[in-house]
Amino acid sequence: MRCPTYRDNADATVYLLKNLSGGRSTWVIETWLCKGKILMDGGVSSPIPIEKSIEDGNSFHIIILTRNEGYEEAPLKHMGITRLLYRKYPRLVETMRRHHEIYNRQLCLCEQMAASGGALIIRPQNPLTMESTERDIAALLRLHDEGYEEGVRAVNRIKEKC
Repeated sequence: MRCPTYRDNADATVYLLKNLSGGRSTWVIETWLCKGKILMDGGVSSPIPIEKSIEDGNSFHIIILTRNEGYEEAPLKHMGITRLLYRKYPRLVETMRRHHEIYNRQLCLCEQMAASGGALIIRPQNPLTMESTERDIAALLRLHDEGYEEGVRAVNRIKEKC
């Protein structure tokens, strides 16, 4: 099994310019061809890529999460539809079935590293109250502002560690 696939730094800018988009529905995962491989959103197989950061030799990790402390990912609902939509990609379906386990394991590792001083976690203080498909601009701007404020509050902690 060769997933996830990571880009090296030289590929990152091209990837971001061509493929970055947010707010995708769970069932709408675009594919694209890169160096002869069919790729999909890496957040499915490595939602918090902390192991990759460790493997790359980083000794301190700044982790930005989109969910408040205490949040745990639940199993994906509607696996039947997922299996049907992605029947050509059985490894993707299996990874989506296990996504909550992967996320929760990676989150646990991040929290252990933060407790031991090896990481700093930036995350919202309050639970997310909207769906990933939210279209209300005012609600999205409030969420953006909350995230911005969390980042501002974290600046001194980041400076202390770096």
